Amino acid sequence: MAYGSYLAAESVHVSGVIAVVAASLVVGNYGLPRGMTPASRMAVLSFWEYAAFAVNSMVFLLVGLEITVMPVADSLLPVLVAAAVVLAARALSVYSLSALLSAVGQVIPSRWRHVLVWSGLRGALSMAMVLGISPVVPERDILIPVIFGVVLLSLVGQGLTIEPLVARLGLSRKQSDLEAYQLLLGENMSLRVAVEELDRNVRQGAISQSVRDEMAEQIVVKQQAIEQRIARLHMSDENIAADEQKKAERIVLLAQKTAFHNAARSGIMEWSAAAKLISQLETEQEMRAEQIHDAEGGSRSS
Repeated sequence: MAYGSYLAAESVHVSGVIAVVAASLVVGNYGLPRGMTPASRMAVLSFWEYAAFAVNSMVFLLVGLEITVMPVADSLLPVLVAAAVVLAARALSVYSLSALLSAVGQVIPSRWRHVLVWSGLRGALSMAMVLGISPVVPERDILIPVIFGVVLLSLVGQGLTIEPLVARLGLSRKQSDLEAYQLLLGENMSLRVAVEELDRNVRQGAISQSVRDEMAEQIVVKQQAIEQRIARLHMSDENIAADEQKKAERIVLLAQKTAFHNAARSGIMEWSAAAKLISQLETEQEMRAEQIHDAEGGSRSS
């Protein structure tokens, strides 16, 4: 699909890179969930995850080779102009399309629109396209420093300021609450491990049951206090509770998938049956995610 779409686009003198992106969007959104078995999806995703890492590394290596002789300082004004044009074009597309979506009932909150505009980072794709220009094209020597400069401004300027922007717009949770929640989870996990270690030492005869019970009682008191503090954080920040619910669902889904895989490997069930059960689990997960998304969209629009 990737190579064929590139060749097809080149044969009619249009962008092969954009054709590959368009093909990947179609395959990822329609072909992947509908036309592949769970085992095939796992294989494809694992392969392309590694391939994307390798290709990105290669692109930035080429950038390093090019930048040694790149007159970036001489192209400062064109870089600034190009960066402003790119940002203005993204703002125009985001705000205009958001208005159209609002007209048909798909409302995107205004604060989210600002984030969509500012988060349009430029990176490997832009650099790959400009490096792919033939050396015989006279404008190549001008385009390379301009594109690289725009990417640099995007990654450094927008990339380092997106977090403060999200916080200023009130879209991020309280950092203090999140940090306290994570510390409580870590402490709770360590206490549970401590109880398991006590039990293991009792079985080995390293400590007595009475000492174990005494230590366990103290740990239980600490755990109860931690659970109460976590419950208060759930009440004060609904995002923390929602994230924990999603995490629990992922844990359950992964455990079920692992059970089906192990059953198929051990011969308890056929691979086709395991794949069907995994597919049903993923379908149910997608339906729940869509229901949650629709509910959140309804509450935001109201």
